[in-house]
Amino acid sequence: MAALLVNGSCPQCAIIKPWRLPRILAEVPERGQPCPRELTLPQNLADMAVRAPQVDVPDTTMPQAEQLNLDRVVFYGRSLAEYEKFFSLDLASLKGRSVLDCPSGAASFAVEAAPLGVQVTAIDPFFEQPAERLQAIGEADIEHVMDEVQKVWHLYSSHFSSIDQVRSTRLRSLRLFCEDFHAGKEAGRYVPALLPHLPFRDRQFDLVLSGHFLFIYDDRFSYDFHLAAARELARVSAGEVRIFPPRGMNRQPYPQLDQLRRQLADEGIASEVRPSQYEFVKGWKDLLVLHRSSQKPESAGELA
Repeated sequence: MAALLVNGSCPQCAIIKPWRLPRILAEVPERGQPCPRELTLPQNLADMAVRAPQVDVPDTTMPQAEQLNLDRVVFYGRSLAEYEKFFSLDLASLKGRSVLDCPSGAASFAVEAAPLGVQVTAIDPFFEQPAERLQAIGEADIEHVMDEVQKVWHLYSSHFSSIDQVRSTRLRSLRLFCEDFHAGKEAGRYVPALLPHLPFRDRQFDLVLSGHFLFIYDDRFSYDFHLAAARELARVSAGEVRIFPPRGMNRQPYPQLDQLRRQLADEGIASEVRPSQYEFVKGWKDLLVLHRSSQKPESAGELA
């Protein structure tokens, strides 16, 4: 096992289960306070999270004023209405279908989709924590993101009229998620797990969604990790995998996207880049869609 902690050490942290997502560039807590940031990982995953790519990567660095800068992978969630837009979902066609949201963070998608007959399974490594702890982590991460969004508000589109509206929308999603968490976990709606190893059988889900994790943290997770994660998402999908956005925090396409798509194609996983209906951050305007080469691609927003 390899303990992953950046920015100092934390004697308060207990060793916890190995599927926790690494909180890279963690904040060190005040003395005597529990630290939610130090997480223990299997050695191979720790290696994947920090190993540099083995090919030349174009320098797409932008000035800090031209990109969102987060000091950690945040526990942060979005609403069903936003999922519908940036994943180009036709919710009526999903009634009675199984959908994986991976990783979901504190999204309210699963609880909001349930009354519509959409069977969503949300996974996140922090789902081993109680709802009260998730609430505290979620609130802290929302404030961290809002502080950074304030600095680059000019990069955000007109979907929200103000940062306060963004904050209230995120807090609503967090509240709905936390209120549902205990009952939803009992019902199997929330499952603690970590890419690139998911506890599901091949082709278990009709549709797989992955938002705001892969590619946007490309400075913290290696190419090998991205490839393994994409391969695993495709393994558990009987239909499409939709990943939003295939871009980094700098709003540029993932620099090794073509290489990743070629390697997946060699393994029988076809891909395409489609326009998204939701450009909340200027430049985050497309999604990567994966499907097995033997499958006929589904039209945007629909399942066959």
